[in-house]
Amino acid sequence: MKSKKGDLWISAVLYLTLGVIAISLILGAAVPFVNKIKDRNTVAQTKDLMFTLDETIRRVANEGPGSQRELSPFTIGAGKINIDQDLEQINWTLETEALIQEPNIALKEGVLTLLLEETRTEGKYNMMISTTYTNIDLNLTSTLNNPFAGTFTVLVRHSGRFTTTTNKPEIEIHMQ
Repeated sequence: MKSKKGDLWISAVLYLTLGVIAISLILGAAVPFVNKIKDRNTVAQTKDLMFTLDETIRRVANEGPGSQRELSPFTIGAGKINIDQDLEQINWTLETEALIQEPNIALKEGVLTLLLEETRTEGKYNMMISTTYTNIDLNLTSTLNNPFAGTFTVLVRHSGRFTTTTNKPEIEIHMQ
């Protein structure tokens, strides 16, 4: 009788151990796969967000002095967005393990440039989406730190001022 009780406990421990190992293997394979899919989805959402921001900036610039538009909520799900006033550029960057596109080759998608850069760490990349303005002078006004991450209200406004040398309209971007 004792041996049957012992056999029962040994069987239970073995089944439990096999179950834990099986779940660990499944999770070990599934979590990186899910993270890669999540990063691909984040890139797609961010492209839409960048297209919306770009369209708003260009519309306000074309409408003339006093024109303004508000984007709310403006949500950066992952990564960071940087507004560079000196280069007249808006850049978004995300560190990822997903091979979203061919590394180190810039792709144009409308006004956006997409680039997946390899990092020094094998299997890690920096995904970048950027747009540059050649005929608009960007002016960032914000009490928050640039680069931005999270949810914001963005006010895009034509200041009514133009650069003296190139006569480019000044577009104020206020992040709050």
